[in-house]
Amino acid sequence: MELMAWQFAICLSSSTTKSSGVLFFGDGPYVFLPRIDVSKFLIFTPLIENPDKSAGPFFHGSLAGDEGEGGTKISTLNPYTIMETSIYNYFVDAFAIEFEDVPKAKAVKPFKLCYKLKDLSVTMVDFVPTVDFVLQNKDDGGVEVTTSIVISGYQLHDNLLQFDLENSRFGFSSSLLFRQTTCANFNFTFST
Repeated sequence: MELMAWQFAICLSSSTTKSSGVLFFGDGPYVFLPRIDVSKFLIFTPLIENPDKSAGPFFHGSLAGDEGEGGTKISTLNPYTIMETSIYNYFVDAFAIEFEDVPKAKAVKPFKLCYKLKDLSVTMVDFVPTVDFVLQNKDDGGVEVTTSIVISGYQLHDNLLQFDLENSRFGFSSSLLFRQTTCANFNFTFST
């Protein structure tokens, strides 16, 4: 019997009062209340080995780098996602177009674009434009960064992330709020 799990998944809750989330060792299914197998919503992208061995693996795609630079990585150390300046500016401009009818608030550093909560809809999930990390299926980061995007903290909440080392791929569920569940809804009392 092999003791090492070649797959593990993490689901961080946005609710610190209900649950801090859940960590799985091994492949799914990962069933959350009300009996939703969220592993069915995973979109996968290849993991590639980072030539800079101290930084660990990162994700392949149009932002994949050479010689340990570029690419995208996951970090729970930073509260917000960090992007290389040109990527950040493009993202902010696209978001501003989607929110062109909503009054802007004074920007709060390190953010360039801010809105007052009172100017937004009561149901944030229904109103705020969805930001999905589109994965290849088969403070502002600055201009001289070694990683193009670092997906962090708040952007990881209520998303299931699976690291499949056996098949060298990474799975991302997108927001579970759209599936009428959250990372706090894992039920330890029933099995599939």
